[in-house]
Amino acid sequence: MLPILLVAKDAYLNSLQSGNVYLKNCLYYQQLEGDEQRSDKYDSAIPSKLFSLPNVSNGRITNPAVYIKSFFQYKPENIKILSETQIALCIPDNSAKSLKEFSKNTEGNALLIWDTAQFIDRFAMRCNDLKIKWLFDSVKYIDNSQFAYLESMTLPNISERRMVFTKRKRYENQQEFRIAVSFHIDIGDSPEKVKGIKIPESIDLSMKEIDDISSIVNLQEIIDEPMILLGNKDNKGR
Repeated sequence: MLPILLVAKDAYLNSLQSGNVYLKNCLYYQQLEGDEQRSDKYDSAIPSKLFSLPNVSNGRITNPAVYIKSFFQYKPENIKILSETQIALCIPDNSAKSLKEFSKNTEGNALLIWDTAQFIDRFAMRCNDLKIKWLFDSVKYIDNSQFAYLESMTLPNISERRMVFTKRKRYENQQEFRIAVSFHIDIGDSPEKVKGIKIPESIDLSMKEIDDISSIVNLQEIIDEPMILLGNKDNKGR
């Protein structure tokens, strides 16, 4: 699995290194205003205007009890093999612009996780211990015609994974990788019960620390110059 990068305030970077995973409710991203890089009213949702749902006009189908942690993920074309023990991680210009926007109101640092597979293993292990449904994947970016196809699908064919890991092509410069947890909301026979359910804006999940598979780096420095990892071709090591 390719390395991932988290841009956030130092307190959150240090906290994640210590094993504290802070996940935000998907509704947070749907309701953001004035943030062109992250705000998306269809984040983890599918337009419902073609579903012919009763009392719904131009709404969205989503699970409001999904919590997400988002990262930038390097693509194969962003990685150059320098030798048997060295690789260079390069951030493309269009992604650098988004990352700089994300870094506003932070100290300008990022957390580089070079062993993504081990990170996922620790996350999954903790979720399994807690009996929480977990998901992870790279986000797939689709054009308007593909998005229209999703709108036309029948409700039973809309999977949670499809909603969480599909975004419109306008966001593809984010090169996003996500981990998520999902909870089932039992509303019984009455959808009206949803109005009485209080859904937290975020959750914290404690797992094994990851300071042995990650480093805090200066964002501008790794944008200006490739980040060199020492290890092997599987992207393990520093």
